[in-house]
Amino acid sequence: MKKIPSYIYIILLLILVVVLQFSSDKEKLKVEAQQPIILDAKLIQTFDLGLHNAAADFVWLSTIQYYGDPNYENYDKLKDYLELTVTLDPNFVYPYSFGTLVLPSLKQTDEAINLAQRGIDSIITTPSSVIPAKAGILNVPDAWQIPFYLGTTYHIYKDDAKNAAKYLDIASRTPGAPENIKIIAANYGSRDDKRQQTIDIWTGINETTNDSTVKNQAQEYITHFEILNLLDKAVIEYQTKFNKLPSTLDDLITGQILIGIPPDPLGTTFTITKTGQVLSQ
Repeated sequence: MKKIPSYIYIILLLILVVVLQFSSDKEKLKVEAQQPIILDAKLIQTFDLGLHNAAADFVWLSTIQYYGDPNYENYDKLKDYLELTVTLDPNFVYPYSFGTLVLPSLKQTDEAINLAQRGIDSIITTPSSVIPAKAGILNVPDAWQIPFYLGTTYHIYKDDAKNAAKYLDIASRTPGAPENIKIIAANYGSRDDKRQQTIDIWTGINETTNDSTVKNQAQEYITHFEILNLLDKAVIEYQTKFNKLPSTLDDLITGQILIGIPPDPLGTTFTITKTGQVLSQ
């Protein structure tokens, strides 16, 4: 009997993964969508004939398909997909950086931090000091993204300037880091304007990614903070014109300061406090 080539078993295994992971009922509403089944890494490694990297590539494709499926609302299994991918291939950079940037927007900030730290421990070798003088790295392209996105997460979601500076610095010292990333890291903490620092960070991400999902997210955050800047300036102009603060943002329209309140691409609602501070909720 002719021996079946090993790659046939790989194809069959990958087909099995697809069938199991995307077995949800597509006719159900988004909130009712059944979460996919995530196979155990050891089980996959048992049957992938040692081709762990190839299996990781396939799981990563499944991850992107899952995250892009509108039938899911909260993407509860995204973290599990990402962990499975990097377990199969610990040197696969992009799942670490992608998860570090996306998970916090799904209210999974701690999970994002843990994933990024795992990537740094797996790919980037650093001394134990708070901000290392040098960062040694395996020959893995774009590995700087992991600490840079981790610094972004600490800056935006944890309001932790110390850890943000630490990981932005590690990113800037990682071979292959773009010049604008080095500049952002060098200037971080040099001024008190956190909002502008945030815009600078998202601009750096927008300029250095080829991933449409990440680029869209960066553009949305940039627009969000630019709208806040616009509303702040409008409040000042209203106060100068009428010698009082606006009670609501609608006053900026009736006072002919703005022709309308721009919609927030992040889906939040802009409000104004009694002290004239513009917030997003």
